[in-house]
Amino acid sequence: MRLWGHGANLNEAKSHVGKRIDAPRLFVEASGQADAVGKLQTGNRDWVGNTGLPIRQAKWRMLRRGQACKGEIVSGFCIKAKQSRTGDGVGQQGHKIIEVLTVLIVPEPYPVSPMTQDELKTLVGQAALAYVRPNTIVGVGTGSTVNKFIDALASMKNQIKGAVSSSEASTARLQALGITVFDSNAVPHLDVYIDGADEIDGNGYMIKGGGAALTREKIVAAQSAQFICIADESKLVSVLGAFPLPVEVIPMATQRIQAAFEAMGGSATIRQRDGQPLITDNGQHILDVRGLKIEDPLAFESRVNQWPGVVTVGVFAHQKATTCLLATAGGVRTMTF
Repeated sequence: MRLWGHGANLNEAKSHVGKRIDAPRLFVEASGQADAVGKLQTGNRDWVGNTGLPIRQAKWRMLRRGQACKGEIVSGFCIKAKQSRTGDGVGQQGHKIIEVLTVLIVPEPYPVSPMTQDELKTLVGQAALAYVRPNTIVGVGTGSTVNKFIDALASMKNQIKGAVSSSEASTARLQALGITVFDSNAVPHLDVYIDGADEIDGNGYMIKGGGAALTREKIVAAQSAQFICIADESKLVSVLGAFPLPVEVIPMATQRIQAAFEAMGGSATIRQRDGQPLITDNGQHILDVRGLKIEDPLAFESRVNQWPGVVTVGVFAHQKATTCLLATAGGVRTMTF
């Protein structure tokens, strides 16, 4: 729930799509030297998170377009508001919510439209912030879901040292938001890497590379202690392979690698952009392989990696996810592997 407008009264808070939600018993805690908060106000662009989990595992939720919610708050929570100057009131301009502990709202029955895929991506992008520790450098992946995480990460950019990026596109987005980007060679070890997936199975094995950044993604994943995959529930599969498998290849080996996949029952085509073969950030081509059923991802990844001319295969089994934050209609489902 985003509180609508500067100085919004929490008793009449609105969601980010303008629908009203009753919130009669919200409590705001001032930080530092801020004035008393008897007015129950907060500043512009503030967010309230949901469902009683420890703060490191907090989920986030927004009301969907066209949904009203009227209900009872059944567990208390507090908001820590950041002040811009000593003596400011929490309702004055410049304050932002920087930490939400717990909130659970039980709504009365209302028609609920399904969340869009974009809203699901926003949900897990926000949830991934709970895995970012202050004063660390964060590994950042590539893709539309990661873009939501990058946008959310900007809210705590002053609490982290910066990021290592897996693509030129992510680097540009991070830098545009004022987040320092480090070369991976300057950072031998990362605490956490956060990235999306095109498919993920029940063991944390993934297919990645829909954004053509699979090689750098695998490099950053390999130097990270944790891989937090953020995805919507449509990406969870029982067996990998329905999504066309991306394989980054050296162009002179393309035909031979296509033939090797055909021998396995697959069909490999060169990915195009504007009528020409797509060129990756590494100057190579991408093959998209259809018709595969990858029942042993570890063995498959090891086998294809041995083919001369393969730069990276988009099966992430040796660099699998340690945790998956899966956006569902009911909230964020956490899977640990």
